[in-house]
Amino acid sequence: MATYTPNFKNSPATQFVLDEFTCGFAQCVDNNWNYAIYAQNPNISIYQNEYNAGYVQGKVQTGDTILATRNNSWKNFLVGSTPQDAISVEVKPEYLTAAAESLVQNYNYLCDWAITRK
Repeated sequence: MATYTPNFKNSPATQFVLDEFTCGFAQCVDNNWNYAIYAQNPNISIYQNEYNAGYVQGKVQTGDTILATRNNSWKNFLVGSTPQDAISVEVKPEYLTAAAESLVQNYNYLCDWAITRK
């Protein structure tokens, strides 16, 4: 009988440190990507921390990884944060409202940031 030997993808650990409050780690072991991204600078807004986290994640990802992996967090945000919510696939209207408000705030932050950097 033929034996199947999987050809698992493994990668060396990658780490990137932006500053004392922002860093990231990534490694693929047996085809499973493991990420840890930390951005908790108390001196800047949550939006700047999120941009920093995205930047760090981009640094630790490889070219073979889908570049929009941070968007997977939106599902968790929209479905809910409790274990009972996570079982459901129903998006609650108040979560859609919160998501819309967050996107508008994020967009406004980006525009303000760009204007101040001209």
